[in-house]
Amino acid sequence: MKKILLCLILLSGCAMFDSNKTPLTPQGMVNACIRDEIITRRNHGVMMNSASWNTAINIAETCTKKHNVPEMYNQAVTNARNMMGGNANGTSLQRW
Repeated sequence: MKKILLCLILLSGCAMFDSNKTPLTPQGMVNACIRDEIITRRNHGVMMNSASWNTAINIAETCTKKHNVPEMYNQAVTNARNMMGGNANGTSLQRW
């Protein structure tokens, strides 16, 4: 009986996670935000120059404020520049 109860508790705990995915780290959340911002801006025709430094700064500011991680600002700018150029190497989104 104890084994059955233990199995049920473990299975119910697994159901709390979405599609067996682990939660994103703060850096992962910022990178996902950067990716989503870039995609949204491209889809709405807002990004005229995909290598614009000001656009990368704006996206980094938006995402670090949204996730309350100002200490990641410099890395967020670098990641935004890389992702805007189509390169996600060095980020948690290397395969997007």
